[in-house]
Amino acid sequence: MTRLLTLSLLCVVLFFFSCSRRDLALFNPSTYFPKEVSTDTALGIPNTTPDNLFDNLKAAYNKKSFALYQRLLSPDFRFYMSPSYVGAIANHQVSPPDPETWTACTRLYNGSTTTWYYKSYEQDINVMRKMLDPAGKAKSINLFFQASLLDRSRLDTLVYRIEDIELSVELYEFPWLVETHEPMGSEFTTVTLIRGRDSLWQIVEWFDNTLGSEDAF
Repeated sequence: MTRLLTLSLLCVVLFFFSCSRRDLALFNPSTYFPKEVSTDTALGIPNTTPDNLFDNLKAAYNKKSFALYQRLLSPDFRFYMSPSYVGAIANHQVSPPDPETWTACTRLYNGSTTTWYYKSYEQDINVMRKMLDPAGKAKSINLFFQASLLDRSRLDTLVYRIEDIELSVELYEFPWLVETHEPMGSEFTTVTLIRGRDSLWQIVEWFDNTLGSEDAF
């Protein structure tokens, strides 16, 4: 069954298709493009509405704009690993993630307290800075998804359901293309937005509820 990839799983593409998982030219883009200088001038539109924020999120990936991506996240942002992958770790089917890229915590899930893993703001942007570098390994990124409002019961906080994700990534090293489309209702992501400074919306939590979250990303 085709996996429904969340946005952050883009990073898996860049990590797995290299000589090793830790010694990557992705960390040194000049290896591929020594004469290129990374420039990032896309500012997007003000995040005065959730729709604007989601449009900016797509643009950040599609235009490979790290500056735009960074503006979308709250300083308290957390990206939570999917329950299926947490379960695989608990059942010793896969190894726990690298503590440099994931933070362990406890979380109540289905009535039980369990060890969970999340990416903090710093951990997420450290990965995304390399991945969205215009001189990096990704030649092109195309992202599309549907966002629907789930909960507006809290003041200045909205919870959205993200689904029907279509994602393609082409690498400079070789043309490897991933295309996904998974409309099944049981596989989706929930995203919590808060209204922050200057009444602009930001993403404060991204809870992956898809098939998996690889520890390399």
